Amino acid sequence: MHTTSIKIKYRSSTVPGQEGSLFFQFIYKREVKILTSSYKLFFHEWNPVLEKVRLGCSSPLREPYLQKLSSGLSHEYEMIEKHIRRLEKSSAFNLQDFVREYRNNN
Repeated sequence: MHTTSIKIKYRSSTVPGQEGSLFFQFIYKREVKILTSSYKLFFHEWNPVLEKVRLGCSSPLREPYLQKLSSGLSHEYEMIEKHIRRLEKSSAFNLQDFVREYRNNN
């Protein structure tokens, strides 16, 4: 049985000085799909190795936003992972269908 790899990646903004965005990357049977999230932050606020928000690295005014972002991102990751693991048990699991369904429901 194949399992889907789920990673959270950071994409820098094309506009200098603006926040970049986070996206989910899925790999299943060599097929790669991307699901863009609504989460925005600066590069120095993201830990690419741990795939987590760096707390305590920005101004005190920004910290509540980062804590909320971190919590929301963790929750969304868990929901996506549960949904994918449930679908993987089906012989008809298709990554493209999952991404399309997730976009339509959110």
